[in-house]
Amino acid sequence: VAKEVRIVDKVTTDFHNTALEAFLFQNVNIVPDKFLREMRESNSQPNRRTYENIIGLFCKNQDIDAAVGMMISKESQLSLNETVAAHLIYCHCARGEYFEAEKIAGKLTVSAKNKLHNSFLLGAACNGDIDRLRDYIQADAISDKDLLDALVLLGSKEEDSVILDKLPLENSSSLAQVCRRPVKQLIENGFIHQAEAVLMKTEEIKSNSSTKVKAMMISPSVILLNKIIQHQNDPNIILEKIQNLQAVDSRILERSVILLVDFSLTNPSKKSECQNIINDIISNGHDKIKDDIENLLSQYVTEKVRNAANEDEVITIVKHTFHLGLKLQHMREWSTIMSKLIPPNEHHSQEEI
Repeated sequence: VAKEVRIVDKVTTDFHNTALEAFLFQNVNIVPDKFLREMRESNSQPNRRTYENIIGLFCKNQDIDAAVGMMISKESQLSLNETVAAHLIYCHCARGEYFEAEKIAGKLTVSAKNKLHNSFLLGAACNGDIDRLRDYIQADAISDKDLLDALVLLGSKEEDSVILDKLPLENSSSLAQVCRRPVKQLIENGFIHQAEAVLMKTEEIKSNSSTKVKAMMISPSVILLNKIIQHQNDPNIILEKIQNLQAVDSRILERSVILLVDFSLTNPSKKSECQNIINDIISNGHDKIKDDIENLLSQYVTEKVRNAANEDEVITIVKHTFHLGLKLQHMREWSTIMSKLIPPNEHHSQEEI
């Protein structure tokens, strides 16, 4: 369903183009005619970059007629450049129209054509054409990012080895640099096995090993484990997954405790199960595990309490951590707790205290 996107401020053409690219990256399915009309209403004239992105949107939706129509229109004044060709080739391949895709590539120079391998690859993946995928995947220009994007588009549990086997075997820092979004997309699409397979091929990198809770939550290993905790009913399997993830995330033990605390807070029926897993993690963890858990728990509780709607929610959060056998050891969370329970504007007499 197309979302209505309206930019109300008076802004430049470059701003509109940047916004359009952000919408496309985030899969916001905008209405092209409305976007172009509102762009002109703000006295910003569409340029080549605008029309190329609109063509990209049409091609993403496999609307080849609208894409070609936009390209040949007097309005856009576009020619078949490398960017437009990449969009059209993807669209044709996604529709299974490989002959038409090859015809477009044949109109370009050899150097330009050599840069379009990923359009053929991604289109074939979207079409689910494994034979074509096997052919296109052999190109030297195909990158790890291209392979991950193809895996997301393929959406097949039976044929994923075609792509997974082409990725690095293990300890890949380059794969770790580009895997966050594809792993998240695979998980959102229900392909947990593929997301885990990709993640286990990576090497731990600094950007994914933060000791801050907010940053931790966008780490691929945490995104994956969070989904497993939410949908896996067997505690032993959850523990096994946590243990396995240590190979790519040295902080996953303490991180998993925060995920379990959060999950059981919103799912009270799972509290006992989560407590048993937490106890197992702490008893079998490294010597420093308690300090690391206390640090993350302090951040987590502080943020939760700060956002609590009332005193009852604050008390529920505090009791919940105690029931799980966890202690709040830092002044940070206690200061926030007390400021919520006893607001600064409330004054008490000595007798009341």
